[in-house]
Amino acid sequence: MPHFSPISTRAPSLEVRANGFILLEVLILMSLIASSWIALGQAYQTLGLRFMREQEKRIHIKQELDQHEIAQSVFAKQNDPSPKSSLNESTRVSRRHGHVPDSGRTIVKK
Repeated sequence: MPHFSPISTRAPSLEVRANGFILLEVLILMSLIASSWIALGQAYQTLGLRFMREQEKRIHIKQELDQHEIAQSVFAKQNDPSPKSSLNESTRVSRRHGHVPDSGRTIVKK
């Protein structure tokens, strides 16, 4: 039977094995998590700023379109002051209010 002594003959640094993470691994992991968190935050902020710029452009384009339609309406009223000529002119909506029958059918009135 072999005899085991409580004191090992090996060097203590070789005998101790790490069961968990070492400090260097933890620091590397924390730096990776922090850098990815910062990168995601920056990407989110960039997308938010880009969205706000696009919204401002849309608002500006709509304002210019409104000003153009108002100018066209004023120009049409100055050239033809009759109220029927400028009715629904800015929206290009037909002035007819009822159903228009198909031109291929004949309508017989009794």
